[in-house]
Amino acid sequence: MTIRGVRLELGPHVTPELRRVIYRERYERREAICLGRILEPSDTFVEIGAGMGFLSALAALRIGSDRVTAYEANPRMLEVIRRTWQLNGVEAHLIHGALGDGDGAVTFHVEDAFVSSSVHRRSTTAVAVEVPQLDVTREMARIRPTVVSMDIEGAERELVRLLPWDGVDRLVIDLHPRVIGRAGVAEVLTALDDAGFSENRRLSSTNKKLLVRR
Repeated sequence: MTIRGVRLELGPHVTPELRRVIYRERYERREAICLGRILEPSDTFVEIGAGMGFLSALAALRIGSDRVTAYEANPRMLEVIRRTWQLNGVEAHLIHGALGDGDGAVTFHVEDAFVSSSVHRRSTTAVAVEVPQLDVTREMARIRPTVVSMDIEGAERELVRLLPWDGVDRLVIDLHPRVIGRAGVAEVLTALDDAGFSENRRLSSTNKKLLVRR
């Protein structure tokens, strides 16, 4: 399946529900539109929560693999991401782990539907695994991104307050009110406002936001 010029392999990691979303070309549609509008050749892009590797492949095709880094905590998705990149002739930087406050380990809950996997336990059928936690301050200082995409199934509530925003002037974020509640979403947006970001309402939707530094 090809979406916005990116080839995806619909293997066993894709549930029937997600397959229908992909066939309708709705998978990460809003995020892809935003990146298509804002990415420039001089940008450095970081994706936090890479999923299938769709957005990182899209970014690498636009600005080059060397300027793209993807973080993914779910160990089951690492080979999927590499396969997506292989299909699209890109080879960005893939790092296994969750970003957080300092180095260590964190419990990650793997769901059958990878899009629901999270550090937050969302169902009784989730499989808990220990994954690396990487210090977000060090990682961002090392990479120095200008554009960040974040889709981490509720963990945005904690991470937006930890992430150093120096040099980042555009953020594409997927909010998860079903995980963190409306109060949690309000906390995230307040923290981003305090960091100097304003919402681009023309390109944003209810839970998928493009924010630009003032």
